[in-house]
Amino acid sequence: MTTKLLDQAVQAHQAGHLTEAEKLYRDVLASSPQQPDALALFGVLLSSKGNHTAAVGLIEQAAQLDPTAPLFKFYLGSALMAAGEPKRALPLLQEVVQDQPNFGEAWKNLARVAEEVGEYQLSIAAGAHAITLLPNDAMAHCTYGVALNWLEQHEMALGTYQIALRLSPESLQIRKNIAMSYQYMNRLEEVAAVYHDIIARAGQTITDEDNRRVDENEYGNWHWQLALLELLQGDFKHGFARYRARFKEINWLQRVSLPRPLWQGEDLSGKTILINDEQGFGDCLMFCRYLPLLKQRGARVKFIVHPMLVPLFQGWSGADEVAARDQTVALDFDYHCSVLDLPYLFGTVLETVPADVPYLPMLPPNEATELPNGPGLKVGVVWGGAMVNQQLRRSVPLEIFADMFVEKGIQFFSLNRDKRSGDDDLLKKHPVIDLALRLNDFSDTARFMGQMDLIITCDTSTAHLAGGMGKPVWTLLPFTPDWRYLMDRPDCVWYPTMRLFRQPKRGDWNSVIRQVRAVLQDMI
Repeated sequence: MTTKLLDQAVQAHQAGHLTEAEKLYRDVLASSPQQPDALALFGVLLSSKGNHTAAVGLIEQAAQLDPTAPLFKFYLGSALMAAGEPKRALPLLQEVVQDQPNFGEAWKNLARVAEEVGEYQLSIAAGAHAITLLPNDAMAHCTYGVALNWLEQHEMALGTYQIALRLSPESLQIRKNIAMSYQYMNRLEEVAAVYHDIIARAGQTITDEDNRRVDENEYGNWHWQLALLELLQGDFKHGFARYRARFKEINWLQRVSLPRPLWQGEDLSGKTILINDEQGFGDCLMFCRYLPLLKQRGARVKFIVHPMLVPLFQGWSGADEVAARDQTVALDFDYHCSVLDLPYLFGTVLETVPADVPYLPMLPPNEATELPNGPGLKVGVVWGGAMVNQQLRRSVPLEIFADMFVEKGIQFFSLNRDKRSGDDDLLKKHPVIDLALRLNDFSDTARFMGQMDLIITCDTSTAHLAGGMGKPVWTLLPFTPDWRYLMDRPDCVWYPTMRLFRQPKRGDWNSVIRQVRAVLQDMI
């Protein structure tokens, strides 16, 4: 009886009749709770419905009952991947492909998991196996392409995505991957063409966009990517308007819901406005320049920021009240908006960027942040940001960055909090004073910076802190820069004391460091 019920459950599952299959699996397990196939397949079904925690538990039970079954390892690895646990999934899927080297789906999932944990060489190798075994699987080609992108093999990734698009011609995600590959190569006209095509295919075209005020809810999620491109090209009028689509596109980012109206540019005389920070530290440090402009309009300003930023802004003239995100906020305000809404609401275009510096607090050193006296220039350095995917392309490997430490007549101070394995040992080999353990929050960093003659940093929050303080800062940029640095110029419209050093080609940090050293030598 159990075998017959299980066969019926499997048939319903394969036919896509999930409600019927779920009932049948439950019936099987009611009479045979230790039936491993029923446990595993019911887990697969639950995972497909988004119930990943229950799925993992069921498949783990099945694997314990029959630890030699390679399919159970595949099911468990796939469920863990869907549950957001790629590190646990990786060894399981590696075992599966070792035992079953012709299992294309396992190679595909291994490629995806390896990419998520940053094992890009493994992801490429697994992806190559997957597309060989699954030549007509668009997702396999896409997964392979993503790994190629991470290792800067964008031309090959583009060809891989084009194969995927022929296999799945309606896919908007594949088109997005194609656009991103073009962007990594700075082929911006082709990027724009692809995003306009995606927007049209998604039914998100906005009529009369240039002739009327467009409510943010009219922008569909695909406008977010086009916004970033327009901003990179210096089209701030369209870019900041379209930037409001971020709330639909970014899963973890939602506009804060508050029982007060969203500010849309109304008169603020005698009113209180609450400004929420958003996204990363650098975004807050960059766009808080607008808060003093709100005060000039007669507003009382409440500023809600990440706890690490609170000490920096305490007593700042740009806000009347500063509080941390995790605190309960009194509802004594009339309007609210995000700090990243302000460029749009102020109608910022390239020619009207509010670039007066310093606009950030200038904090004097205290006993904990006093720098030692010594001859020569005092130069603060940051070579890497947080070790997350977005920051990896922006970070300079320390073994390359450290070439500048041989320059004489300079006291180097490391402000780098986030380090890769081996960075501490390498740093000890150079005449650099490491301040990392003395950086408890951004106020400490600002106090140290105030005593320095120059900051040299990759594109991370340090660049925005230094720029907002009006300190001389040299920012080292990858070949494909973030939008706020625009293209092909050595200066930054947002920070008049910032100089930009750009990669001349993808991944070429050596040329950037040589340029920096040449300019340093001229200063000494």
